[in-house]
Amino acid sequence: MRLTYTVRMSDLFWMWLTSWFTPATVAFGLFFISALVAPGDHPRALDAAAGLGLIVAAFTVAPLFWIRITGMTGLVGMSIDLAVDSNGVGGWPIPVRGGRPWTRLHRPRIEDQVIVLPFRMSTSPLGWVVIPRRALTDAQLADLIELLRARGFLARGRGQSVIGRLLSPLVNRSGAG
Repeated sequence: MRLTYTVRMSDLFWMWLTSWFTPATVAFGLFFISALVAPGDHPRALDAAAGLGLIVAAFTVAPLFWIRITGMTGLVGMSIDLAVDSNGVGGWPIPVRGGRPWTRLHRPRIEDQVIVLPFRMSTSPLGWVVIPRRALTDAQLADLIELLRARGFLARGRGQSVIGRLLSPLVNRSGAG
């Protein structure tokens, strides 16, 4: 299957928003808020502000921060010609040593706005491939899901993240999913 699309900032935003970074940031914010009930003399207002600030940031500026520090802003506006076949994924503009064979794929996610294929050789998110949902027809999405399931992925549902499941009723206007 060949997919051609232009990367938008919103594609990268949704990729990061639905990653594990968001719940981790929310948990850290909840830790600060939980300090409000801890005994002792400490700045409770500061704890509350830090906790709420982290939770708000997790859903607003944190994804933009991660896009910026990983250098993925260079992808915005770039035309992508992706090839997805039985060997893996080719055509992503950020090269990784060894390419992107299916054997390096780790926990793919089919979100409402994007499909995220995290290929791992290291801990770098630069191995991740993001495919906007708008770039796929329903038939292509079904073929991609079938291909991933044939390789042992998505055994329990679509691999959708916790944040993706929580936000789905708010962003899923097409009725797909």
